[in-house]
Amino acid sequence: MNWDALGVVGEVVGAAGSILIACLAVYIATRQWLDGKRISREQRELSESIERNNEAARQEQKRIVRAQSLDSYFDGISTLLLREEDGVLDEMGRILTKGRTDSILKILKSGEKRNLVTFLCGSGLSHVDLTGITLRQEGLEVANFQGTQIMGADLDHSDLRAPTWLKRT
Repeated sequence: MNWDALGVVGEVVGAAGSILIACLAVYIATRQWLDGKRISREQRELSESIERNNEAARQEQKRIVRAQSLDSYFDGISTLLLREEDGVLDEMGRILTKGRTDSILKILKSGEKRNLVTFLCGSGLSHVDLTGITLRQEGLEVANFQGTQIMGADLDHSDLRAPTWLKRT
């Protein structure tokens, strides 16, 4: 038996085994790294999805609170008007109306503010005191402010011109 040849074959097989083990280690390390990246991406996507859902829930909750506040506002104003004779508010009624109007305008969104002010001015509640309210960049073109107290109101960039469909020819 040729022991030298057998030794060389043993060394070749050992080297091939070492190379195979090294390749296997590189493969396993690469798979672990790729799996880690995939898991990180999935966790990030899941976190973003949860955050989007939470934001949507917060927005819906804010919308519900605004709607409930607006309902409460209209109930309070209706109660004040029904309490007064001939729909004319006394000084305390005006103070309460202004306070309620100020507080509701602080929580409403832009379009909702415009609709509320348009309603107040167009519904015969022009005696409502809107002094000092903030109505920046509101489209108030259909509101009739005749007789309404708006001194000191912040109407910066609000469009108060009558729309063309309302203008007389």
